[in-house]
Amino acid sequence: MARRGPVVVLALYLPLILAVRATGPSLLAGTDTVSGQSHAMTVLWLTFVAFMALRGLALGWRARGDAWLVTGATR
Repeated sequence: MARRGPVVVLALYLPLILAVRATGPSLLAGTDTVSGQSHAMTVLWLTFVAFMALRGLALGWRARGDAWLVTGATR
């Protein structure tokens, strides 16, 4: 039960990763290689920002609860 957060983050982030990977060649295709690389880097950074936002939400959700406050080896 405590490992739900990373699974949810992965489930929400995986479609973004796959979309960037699928559109990779078209992101770099352009008349100007510098412009194409700049656009591709922007899309990649926005995808990473989405991941960090999802991770922050998951960590905030975890911090609000007390399930992680376990003193000892067993629950």
